[in-house]
Amino acid sequence: MRLLGTFILLISIVSTWSQYQRPIPVVGQDSIPSYILDEADIVAFDAEFQKEYDRAKFYAVRVYEYAQIAAAMVNEFEDTLETMDRKWDQNKFLKQAKKDLKDEFGDEIANFSVNRGMYLMKIIHKETGLSAYEIIKKYNGGINALMWQSTMKFFGASLKHDYEPTGEDEALSVVLREIESGELKPYSRPAKTTKAKESLSKKEKKKMKKKKKKAEKEKEKAKKMASQ
Repeated sequence: MRLLGTFILLISIVSTWSQYQRPIPVVGQDSIPSYILDEADIVAFDAEFQKEYDRAKFYAVRVYEYAQIAAAMVNEFEDTLETMDRKWDQNKFLKQAKKDLKDEFGDEIANFSVNRGMYLMKIIHKETGLSAYEIIKKYNGGINALMWQSTMKFFGASLKHDYEPTGEDEALSVVLREIESGELKPYSRPAKTTKAKESLSKKEKKKMKKKKKKAEKEKEKAKKMASQ
């Protein structure tokens, strides 16, 4: 039960958009100046939102790096499962995946409060697209998922809560953007196991590849606009 509890807690703003203009070099005297528009946040805080923001900030900085490690591992597990056709291979792999999570986190996250666990699960959902309920159902079975969903409801929480950046998690979305931009520093929690480190490395490589691809598309778009 202790292991299952650990697994659950692991996997268990008002803002408007403004735009800055950055000139693109133009070709020819008759060319019309063109611009690429960047996104920037303009944030209005009222008293109620400030309260939500402070709460989200308190928990998010404490669980952010846990969530990044867990999400990197789960995403890698999901990618591997997609390459497997046989149920026997999938079950064997899921057994090892659960062991990898246990080796990385042990009982560490089992001592989290319900609130801290909920913020952890929301960030994991943001990174994986999977709710804690979906992950538990896949890795520990539907009966366990239903049982722990009932337990969480007793505490006024739910394993099925998704990350909703334009809804109830608007304040959290602001905090996460501040962490990702370097404005806020999360509590340090380095990966411990070789598997977790490998998962984070693969995640970073994917991120860099995506960033490079996006930059190439923007560069190509700029060239086309400049030649018009």
